[in-house]
Amino acid sequence: MRWIIIGAGIGGLSIGTLLAKEGVDILVLEKNEMLGGRCTSYEKNGYLVDFGPHIFTRGPNGPVGEICDRIGKKIHWNLLRDPRPIFKFPDREFEFSPKGLSTVVPKEEMNKAAELFTSLLEMPDHEIKSLDHVDLKSWVSKFTENKFIHSYIQAICAPAHGHLYDFVSAGEFVRCLRELTTDKSSAYPSGGCISIPKAYADGIEEMGGKILLGKEVSKIIIEDGKATGVETKEGEFFQSDLIISNADIKHTVLNLIGEDYLPKEYVSRVKELKYAGCGLILNLGLAKKVTDQKFMYYSPSEDADDFFRMWLPEEREVPDRVGGLIAFPTNFDPSLSPKGKQLLSWVCAVPPKQDWRRVREASLASLEDIFPGISKLIEWEEVVTPDRMKEFALEEGNAIGIAQTSDQVGEKRITQITPIENLYLAGAEAGGHGVCTELAANSALELFEILKRKFL
Repeated sequence: MRWIIIGAGIGGLSIGTLLAKEGVDILVLEKNEMLGGRCTSYEKNGYLVDFGPHIFTRGPNGPVGEICDRIGKKIHWNLLRDPRPIFKFPDREFEFSPKGLSTVVPKEEMNKAAELFTSLLEMPDHEIKSLDHVDLKSWVSKFTENKFIHSYIQAICAPAHGHLYDFVSAGEFVRCLRELTTDKSSAYPSGGCISIPKAYADGIEEMGGKILLGKEVSKIIIEDGKATGVETKEGEFFQSDLIISNADIKHTVLNLIGEDYLPKEYVSRVKELKYAGCGLILNLGLAKKVTDQKFMYYSPSEDADDFFRMWLPEEREVPDRVGGLIAFPTNFDPSLSPKGKQLLSWVCAVPPKQDWRRVREASLASLEDIFPGISKLIEWEEVVTPDRMKEFALEEGNAIGIAQTSDQVGEKRITQITPIENLYLAGAEAGGHGVCTELAANSALELFEILKRKFL
């Protein structure tokens, strides 16, 4: 019994390693020459660089860690605790925590914030579900209109869910933040992000499965309403008893399968799905260490709309300064860079089409404001544009993929089960809940239970 998985992202490798452990003969076909999708790392100028900033909000206690435990693989996690992240504005900064927030918010408004956080932590599941189709901004506004509290929520929401809190589901946000707060295990893996997909891939291969890189699937073969195999771009055919696509859902439905094989209602639903926002990533190799911070946020103003402001629907010019988040992977794991040097990874929101050079200039100007003189320490830089990410992932919304907006979660979310027999989906775009990579892993865990009940 051979099952094929299209794509070696976290969703594909997660379900692959779980199934391989159950004795399923797994074949993973990946179009790129590296594992992990957007959760990967590569060497550059003596550094190990991630394909974008990553913090795993639940670390060893979340779905990524759970899969490692199930397959018996160990990853060393570096916790995000000391120092605590900071939220920096041009004229002030505070620790990124409710305690830090209290230093810039009047007591009366902090009482409202306390009510908000208490509600978030104590809300029963049925109430969380009732918020699935309410946008986060509207829910927060019921408690307070304080700009710092709104900016604080926006700073959590935008990187976690790849969109502004104007659109993200309040229920999804509450669900994820409560898990993060309860677990207290936000972390980064030693050896960079690649250590996670590598552990899963090792699990597949140790159980007799196979992973072929540089094999782009161009077509899923459908016969009598069943998925029976795949064809690659090079014309190779691989027969399979069951297929799981970890590719972008729109690419899977519209290109790999084709509309003629699916119900019109399903195709229409997939076509209407909205992607999350796009980000421009700027990786910098620095000649020396500029901070002990592991993670920080920056906003050019105290207004929540200025943090990731370029995701707003109306057309906007690129301002002189842009908000964003900054990760310092080498402060978690110094071995990721040459001794005495530092790796900085910055990401800011951008519209799908933009003058990337202008965004880069605004990003560097913001970094110079945060760390005066940093421009003189840059030994190399790398700009990862949405165009490059799209080429890599074959989808829009490079922050996460399909957005976790108030009209695309809960019962309105596409499930892992497709209308075609023996064809399933895994990854951050079908089923599951969670933040970025953890969403993909959660999707795989759910799919594993579905397949186990039906086939194993």
